[in-house]
Amino acid sequence: MSFLALDVGSGLTKFLAGKDECGMIESAVGAVSDENAFIMGVPDHLQIQVGSKNYLTGIGALNNLDESKRVVTTKALWCEDRNQLILFYSVVAKLFPNGFNGDMQLVIGLPVSKFAKHHKVHKSIFVGKHSFKTPKAHYTVTIDESHCAVLPQVVGLHFTNMAISRDKKIEESHVGYIDPGTHSCGVACITDGTYNSLRSANEKSKGADAGLHKLAMCIKDELKTTYDYDAEQVEILKAFRKGYIQLHGEKQTKINLKDVTERHVHRVYGGVIEEMVEKWKGGKTMTVNVSSGGGEYLIDYVKKYFPHATLMRKSTKSSSSPDPIYDVVKGYAIFGKAKFKDNVANLDAKRSESA
Repeated sequence: MSFLALDVGSGLTKFLAGKDECGMIESAVGAVSDENAFIMGVPDHLQIQVGSKNYLTGIGALNNLDESKRVVTTKALWCEDRNQLILFYSVVAKLFPNGFNGDMQLVIGLPVSKFAKHHKVHKSIFVGKHSFKTPKAHYTVTIDESHCAVLPQVVGLHFTNMAISRDKKIEESHVGYIDPGTHSCGVACITDGTYNSLRSANEKSKGADAGLHKLAMCIKDELKTTYDYDAEQVEILKAFRKGYIQLHGEKQTKINLKDVTERHVHRVYGGVIEEMVEKWKGGKTMTVNVSSGGGEYLIDYVKKYFPHATLMRKSTKSSSSPDPIYDVVKGYAIFGKAKFKDNVANLDAKRSESA
């Protein structure tokens, strides 16, 4: 039986399968209204057909569908939107380009502020039998209720932190996590290896709608007035992952986004930090971890209130180094492979069977 760890975020859909094989696609999806439209260079796994409906996902959707034709992934109830399935289908198609017919074990997750209220509905979206096609392959994926698990995203961070941390006492202390995502900012505390709900965010927390998408909108005016660059929100979010925007023209300009965002970060995250100071009672008895990549824009501001805060792992340009954007989904995999350890099969072997 194949295993997949999946995190369908508002900005990126990240996954891990097989032996730590990570990947991602942009969380963009939209139905194709004109089936005869010219589409060049879009990989098969980004062209999904479900019944009589055709969809583009990822870069295929971003480059060929107007923003008004794409699903809004930064809305509050994205966690209950069945269009998440289309992104799931794209991931399966990417992993199995020749098709797939069989059972799958799946670990998925939600922002901690959404978990209590929405995890049952979120799970129900993925449980069941799924049939879809790409231009060259057919897929039937069955996920049994007992083979699907849902975690808060920050718990995924904790499992990864335990795996990479040199501090073996991490399970015997207060560990705080700050996870700035595209739509929300997750805040949680693990105490003595147990999730501490009293020190963690909930659906009423100020981080529930404090995401990088708001930070992108905050810097939009400055980019326009200072650099005459009128960017779409999605372009700024993509640039956040690189750390800069390169402008071309008579004069080449490279905009360092950390320099720009530091003048605006308090507008988005000020309330979140105030809430953390109260919940964590100053945080002096805790280690405080800020996840990347969004954490790179937040860490300096966090340090003003929690001087001992650190990035869990810094982003690196080296292809041989683990990319911190996968820390959540790697944690899902650690959890899932333990939960389903009796049945998890090697993905490469399963691919050979389905080829």
